[in-house]
Amino acid sequence: MADSGITNEALSRQESGIDRVANQARRHTELLTQAAEEKNGLGGVLETWSSDFEAKHPATNEQILTAIAEIMAPQNRHGTPRWQLVEADKRTLDEPQTAHVMSLAQDFGMLLPKEAETPQDLLAGPEIFAVVEGGANRTAVVRRNLVLELLADRARSIGQLNMLPVFQLGSHREILRVRQDGSPNAEYQVAQEICGQYFPRDEKLILKDSITEQELNIHSALSEGWVKGFDFAHSLDGFDQATQLVRSDNEPKIFALLSANTNDGGLPGLPLTLERLLAVRAQTENIGERQLVVATNGQYRPKDEIQAAIACLKSGVDPANIRAIGDETGQRGPNVYTREIGVLARLILEFNTELVNAGRPNIV
Repeated sequence: MADSGITNEALSRQESGIDRVANQARRHTELLTQAAEEKNGLGGVLETWSSDFEAKHPATNEQILTAIAEIMAPQNRHGTPRWQLVEADKRTLDEPQTAHVMSLAQDFGMLLPKEAETPQDLLAGPEIFAVVEGGANRTAVVRRNLVLELLADRARSIGQLNMLPVFQLGSHREILRVRQDGSPNAEYQVAQEICGQYFPRDEKLILKDSITEQELNIHSALSEGWVKGFDFAHSLDGFDQATQLVRSDNEPKIFALLSANTNDGGLPGLPLTLERLLAVRAQTENIGERQLVVATNGQYRPKDEIQAAIACLKSGVDPANIRAIGDETGQRGPNVYTREIGVLARLILEFNTELVNAGRPNIV
C-alpha cells in the first residue's frame, strides 16, 4: 500500500473522543473473537462453564460476543453490586485458564497501574471535563483524589489550573449500620472512618443509622478540608441535588451530584447519569472542546470508556478525548477479571448498536 504521508500520531490527533473509543472497541472485538477460538484459552473457559457453548464456524462476531457476555457475566441479578456478583460466582479456572484470563485483562488495560501510565494527552490537551464514578467503601474518595491528582499534575505541566469543576456522582443508595440479617455492615464502619467528625448525625446529635452514597461523598470531602458552597436543589435536570464544594483557589470546585431516583433503587449507573450531565452542560459549554475523563477502578477502565462514549452518543456530544483513569495491581481473584471481560463483550455490542443508530461505522 502506498505511503499516505500521515503518521499514526497524526491520525490519533484527528480522532474525536468517540472515534478513539470505537477504534479501541474494534481492537477489543478482534482479541475476544480470536481468544474464543482457543481451546487452551478463553474458548476452553467458555466450554467449561457452559455445555451449550461450541465455537461453531463461521460464527459471527456478534454471536461470539453474545456468548462471552452471557457465559462470563450472566445478568441474573439485576441491580446487584459487582463485588457481590463476583463473591457469589463459585466457578473456577485451572492454572492455564487463569493465566489466559489475566493476559487478556492486561491486553484490555484492566491491570494498568496508575503510575505506569503517562497521560500526556490529558496533561497537555484541552481542558478536562472530569467525572468521578460512584462506588462503595473507599472507592468514591480514592477516585475523587485520582482526578484531583491528575488536575494538579496538569497544572504543573502547563502552568495553568483546569478551571472546569469536577463532578462527583452520588445516589440515594443507603449504607446501613446493620445489615438485614442483623450483622454489622463493614461499609458503614468504613464510612465512619472516612467521614470522621463530619459523619451525619440526627437531631439528637447521635450518629445516623444509615448514610446515603451522596452523603458519604459530601461528608468525606468535608473531612478532607472541603467546605460547602451553594446547594442547588433540583438545579439540574435528572438530578435531585447539586452541592458545591470548595477548598482553595488552587483547586477546582467539586459538584456532588445526587442522581434522581430510578426504578432500580436509585442506581442509574454511569451511562444514564453521564448522559443527563452532558446534556445539561452542553447547553452552556462546548463539550467538543473538552477531554472527558472518568475516574474509576483500574479493572473498569475499558467498561467506563465505552459507557462514556455511549452517553456521549445519546446526549449528542463528541469530546476531543474520552479516557478512564484508575489503577489496578492485578492482585484480585481471576473471577473479577473474567466477569469484566464478559461485561466488556456486552458493552461492545451495545456500543455498536448506538454507533449504527448514529450513522457511524459498525465496529462488530
